[in-house]
Formats: sequence, C-alpha cells, structure tokens
Amino acid sequence: MSPDVADKDAAFYTADRTRPFNYAGCEAVGGKSWNTECKSKFLYITELPTFGKSGVWKTGGDTTWENNPFKNRYPDTWEKELRKTMRSSKIVWANDLVAHTVAEGNRVHKGTKWADTWVMHHDALSQWWDPAAQGLLKKMGMAHRQVWMHAPREGGREGGRGEKKKESFFCRRQKIVPPLVLSPPLSFTATLTLTTHTHPR
Repeated sequence: MSPDVADKDAAFYTADRTRPFNYAGCEAVGGKSWNTECKSKFLYITELPTFGKSGVWKTGGDTTWENNPFKNRYPDTWEKELRKTMRSSKIVWANDLVAHTVAEGNRVHKGTKWADTWVMHHDALSQWWDPAAQGLLKKMGMAHRQVWMHAPREGGREGGRGEKKKESFFCRRQKIVPPLVLSPPLSFTATLTLTTHTHPR
C-alpha cells in the first residue's frame, strides 16, 4: 500500500492473507497435459484384470471423458475423486490453482470497495497462461482482471538472438487477453492480490 493511501485512510485498511494453494511434491500441468495424464490413468484402470468384472472398478467404463471409469464408479463426485487420484500420482491441474486464486481474492475483498474490481498477478508460470486456465478465467469473468507486465526486451531469453521484441514478460506466445491498464478507480497498490502457493523445491 502506498504511503499516501495509508496516511489518508489508515483506519479503513486491515491486513489479510490469502490461504495457500498447496501442491507440494506435485507438478502443476496445463489442460493438454492434464487430459493426457488422466486418459493414461483411465487406460491403466481399464487394463486391470478385474476391471468391469469385480472389485471397485466393476462398473466399467473406457478412456473417453463421456464414459470414463471414475464417472461410472463415482457418478456424482467423479471429478473430485479423479483429482484425488491424480494428486496421489503427483499431478495437479493448473485450473485448480486459478480457481483457488479467484476464490481467495473474492474472499479477502468481500465487503470492501474493491469487491468487484480487485486484480490478480502471477509470475511466468506457463500453466497459468495455458488456454485452458485462461478459458476458465474468461468463463469466471476474470480474464480482464489480470496484470500483465509489458516492456521492450533486447537479447537474452525473451528477446532471442538480439532481436528487439515488445511482448509480455509472462506470456510471449499466448495472446489471449489484452494487458490490463490500471487507471482510476483501480489502485494497483490497494487492490493487487497475490495468492501464495507452496510448490516443489
């Protein structure tokens, strides 16, 4: 929070902290990789000797999303059960990180004057800028409330072989939403929400 804002309305502001999204020991993957990993798990299950005959997977299913084994076994909670199984295999879907970030931002800003205008920011996590994750943000009405950092780059990893490029630090390939321009009534220092999450070291 900037000093001028803090001095002016010091009594109005309270400190809060977003709850972390914990994927310690797991790999966060984008939509394409998530689908591939899930279908590999479906295939593994369908090749079990007891599949479709007895035991917990006796209800059968196949490797398609429309009739996958989890949907047959857990008709009402299959997505939750699938996520639990994938986490045990050290895989989490980046969409869950995105949904968590939005939920926490809404929670900490509820009842404030930024409840409908707070913005979010993430570093160069490619899975965050994956089309599936950005599609979810668009569906949630949050795609335009992300901060992108733009600046000219020369040489190095972003510029590439000395070429000058003016592109997003975070997403030089995914042109999904325009960069957010902060202007009144938005206040970057007062409305920026950083949702922390633990990850493999």
